[in-house]
Amino acid sequence: MAEKKDYTVGIREHWDNLPIKKIEIPEWGFDGNKAIFVRPYNILERNKMRNNDNPILSAIDVIVAKCENKDGNKMFDVEDKEFFKRKAQADMVIDLANQILIPPTIEDIKKK
Repeated sequence: MAEKKDYTVGIREHWDNLPIKKIEIPEWGFDGNKAIFVRPYNILERNKMRNNDNPILSAIDVIVAKCENKDGNKMFDVEDKEFFKRKAQADMVIDLANQILIPPTIEDIKKK
């Protein structure tokens, strides 16, 4: 029997080399070493985020799911969703979610 070839190696290597995005929001104290770090979305994560009909709630879901500190630890969890709903400015929540969702450019990938 012929040996199975792994055709996914290039895909895996590309994924592993995608840049981690750094987002700074000085108004919230997220700058410098306290900035937000975001790893790229995979298809399962993107589909999960699109299941909410309310844009602001979707934005909160994106933030909770994707924001990490510089050490790669999640910054927020499910319990923080209610906090965002009550205490965070809606425009800033949507802006942050949009920054998270913008895919890296070819130049960003080449910089890494």
